Amino acid sequence: MDIQKIHAAVTAVSQDLGERDIAVRLTILAILSGEHILLLGPPGTAKSMLARRVCNLFKGFNYFEYLLTRFTVPEELFGPLSLTALQQDRFHRKTQGYLPAADVAFLDEIFKANSSILNTLLTLINERIFHNGMERVNVSLRTVVGASNEVPAEGEGLDALYDRFLLRYVVEPINSDQAFLDKILRDQDAGQGPVLDPDILWEVDEAIPGIILKPEVEEGVLKLRSVLRTKDIYVSDRRWKKAMRVLRVAALASGREAVDRFDALLLAHMLWSRPEHRAEVDAVVRSVFLGTQEEDPRPQQVAALSARLKDLKDEISGATAGRRATCPNDRVCQNFQEDRDLLGGCARFVPNNQGGCMNFLADNAQERPWFAPARSQAMYTFGRTNDNAKQEIKRWVCTTEPCKRLQEVVLEIQQLTAGLRDDLETLNHALMEDKDAGTHFFTMDTGLDGASTQVRQHSLSTALAGAEALQAKAVRIYQQLFGEPLP
Repeated sequence: MDIQKIHAAVTAVSQDLGERDIAVRLTILAILSGEHILLLGPPGTAKSMLARRVCNLFKGFNYFEYLLTRFTVPEELFGPLSLTALQQDRFHRKTQGYLPAADVAFLDEIFKANSSILNTLLTLINERIFHNGMERVNVSLRTVVGASNEVPAEGEGLDALYDRFLLRYVVEPINSDQAFLDKILRDQDAGQGPVLDPDILWEVDEAIPGIILKPEVEEGVLKLRSVLRTKDIYVSDRRWKKAMRVLRVAALASGREAVDRFDALLLAHMLWSRPEHRAEVDAVVRSVFLGTQEEDPRPQQVAALSARLKDLKDEISGATAGRRATCPNDRVCQNFQEDRDLLGGCARFVPNNQGGCMNFLADNAQERPWFAPARSQAMYTFGRTNDNAKQEIKRWVCTTEPCKRLQEVVLEIQQLTAGLRDDLETLNHALMEDKDAGTHFFTMDTGLDGASTQVRQHSLSTALAGAEALQAKAVRIYQQLFGEPLP
């Protein structure tokens, strides 16, 4: 497979389309994979020109283009009825020059297809089969490029057709001022670029089984699937399976024998259904495979957890929960009463910060906060004067609601710290890997270049440092308050 020729052909197609590089690459990837792509966007954004040029890359490909309306009849798409066949009492269409004879088709406003053509269109797109009268014909249709201003609304009966488009991309109007002026003021023509032999498609189909997924990609796919489920973003098993094929084709067409984390970024174009989920899915995909995401909320979570930890510490230690005389922990009070006889005179005392006793009846005792079980052990030892002192004293445990909340906060801090550490390691590993990763032609921007990489690394490193410090503080506070390791 001539990889350089593919890259040169793509460059020729997209050179004057103005900010359409990603759309061009995805469309070519769809053809190489034998999948369909949906381009969403307003009229006048070069969607049909893009499809036409991509089709022209492949020598001898037949192209079909049509604008659908609710009044479109089957003859406009599938060809007119043969009068000769009707004279012989046969139902047969003349398909030459129509959709059943195309290799690549562009169907504009595809969701306006009416019920009279929908079932035939579905079978043609999904199974590559056209029922021409009594004859079942296998068609050469490789890819349908669909276009629409919007996705179909729920309840319109178009879900099956919409799901057939594995790749989805939103084509925006030109954003850059320079690209805009180049487009409207200069007469540009891409001209004839390199032409690809259709045999390349056979080569791709034959080579796909030999392309593997790296272990980190398999793990990432499982994690991504789990995260999307928690966000109620449904992805069918069929879509996942087809997506894996596209990733393999992307690696193969870039000259590699294994799918890596950068190829997996293409999943952002295959896993969203509603446009409002597009940015969220993209952020999750980048987070899973690159260990970061734009506007990562975790630094704010570290700060919020720090504030919650302080409030709970104050509440449990007595600043807000009450003084020792009111004893907010029923278990502590119960143990204190059970130990009264064993402790003798020291039962009138509470432990001080050094592990000794303070007179519980003293005037200033009421100003003392609730004490820590770890320090109570010193008091118990000090107060034992007979053989009964050898009896094991129950350690006080955390049973109040504030204590339980503290446990939850500490666990949340630990999980946040672990997640930040894993993501930073993943990002650093990806950066090292990227130096020798070779070409990632279809993903283009891996998001790991220049200043943006430094910003992401710094953000993750800062958040991790804060989370680790907060975790150490939380564990220390817990042990100080309860004298017990975390359960």
